[in-house]
Amino acid sequence: MLMPAPYRGEHDGYLANYLKTGEAKIIGIGREVVGPPQGRQHLLRWRLSVGEALEQGEPIFVGIIRDITRPP
Repeated sequence: MLMPAPYRGEHDGYLANYLKTGEAKIIGIGREVVGPPQGRQHLLRWRLSVGEALEQGEPIFVGIIRDITRPP
């Protein structure tokens, strides 16, 4: 719901690429995401930050979303 197209369809590929190559496109970098209005008259804008941690030697990912929508 919070990850609109086209990001939603690219999500698994981003993670697979990062785990395979270590090349970060979002993880540790962040990204501004624009979403549908969801009942509002203007687009929603978020700042997405994704961090990585290890749990029992396996990577886990944590996402933080901050609303940066400016009122019209």
